[in-house]
Amino acid sequence: MRPYGKKTWLIPDTFLHSVSRSEEDRSHEAICVLNTGTRDAVIKLTLFFEDREPCRDFSARCGAMRTHHIRMDRLRDAGGKGVPQDTPY
Repeated sequence: MRPYGKKTWLIPDTFLHSVSRSEEDRSHEAICVLNTGTRDAVIKLTLFFEDREPCRDFSARCGAMRTHHIRMDRLRDAGGKGVPQDTPY
């Protein structure tokens, strides 16, 4: 398959709610990525905020020729810290 996309993406307007209707219907944001390459991809994420310094060191993997939904409610940085809730980023 011919390669598509780029190595740097900007994804604006995300928000992780702290309140959910139920555990089965848990609030979450997800970033859907598609890897059309023949090698697994490591996706590095930096989150930017209106009122604080960026959060760095988040990463996820997407297998070769696969999609992956990066669930922001499950994502942890290298130190085990999650994505801030009720905060636009």
